[in-house]
Amino acid sequence: MEGLLSETALAGLTAELVRIPSVNPAIAPEEGTGEAAVAAFARDWLAGHGVQAWLEPVIGDRPNLVAETRAGNGPTLVFCAHLDTVGTAGMESPFTPALRDGRLHGRGAYDMKGSAAAVMTAMAVLAREPPPGRVLAALVADEEHASLGAQAFVAAHPADACILTEPSEGDLVLAHKGFAWFEVSVRGRAAHGSRFDLGDSAIENAAAFVAAARRFDREVLRQRTAALVGPASQHVAMVAGGRAGRPTPSVASSASNAARFRGRSWRRWSARSRRWWPAAASRPTWSWCWRGRPWCAIRRRGSPSPPARRCDR
Repeated sequence: MEGLLSETALAGLTAELVRIPSVNPAIAPEEGTGEAAVAAFARDWLAGHGVQAWLEPVIGDRPNLVAETRAGNGPTLVFCAHLDTVGTAGMESPFTPALRDGRLHGRGAYDMKGSAAAVMTAMAVLAREPPPGRVLAALVADEEHASLGAQAFVAAHPADACILTEPSEGDLVLAHKGFAWFEVSVRGRAAHGSRFDLGDSAIENAAAFVAAARRFDREVLRQRTAALVGPASQHVAMVAGGRAGRPTPSVASSASNAARFRGRSWRRWSARSRRWWPAAASRPTWSWCWRGRPWCAIRRRGSPSPPARRCDR
């Protein structure tokens, strides 16, 4: 047991995980490999240390790794980490781990393959002397984009508590904001660039949406605070529109991210946002949908999963 828990063993296991590329293809399509290879490695490593482990499909060939130890009846505790990483632009040798000045460098070493290695090691130790009840490991896919892996795990595995092992500089984090992604299409009317006055610019109307969203953040959301997580918030992260340099664009779109608190209904949030934003412009047609759900890892036994509707793209 002491060997498994040594600094050398933990650094070595983290390095093995870093060597296996697992860039999220949703955020870096040109290099995204997905989590299949690293999940299979984790499954085999855990099985080799006496832990029951298996893969559960999430989307395509991108699985979650789930592992379990059990001893009699008792509550269920989950250790959760994610296996995907962001891209490697600007990095040299991102998948060649290097130990320098007591720190392990490489893509995902901090966020969060070091945590995944800690979870795997904990499961291997607990398998030798399981505590009363059930302990699950959830090494999930797609955290860096839409948290599809966490959503799939929550739907399949009710539990009593969860330890999320995201790096926190050693601090104990007791609360977390939820989030949702809003995607809004703003329609106008196309016209030739020489007579743009005959059209209705979707980009100008989208600008009105962006300005209204900013006011909504400052005047409404920032007034809602919670002791452990600070204010609610929202920002527009992406705007796109137009097809050429001169014609008046007929369609523009905007993607916005909102952070909210436990206890706030998503339906209420959505309804209030709808009332606020369209008031910023009189003519555009607003096509609205949102995706995401409260960012939580575990639901209580018997409670329904939070509602969510994915955009039909």
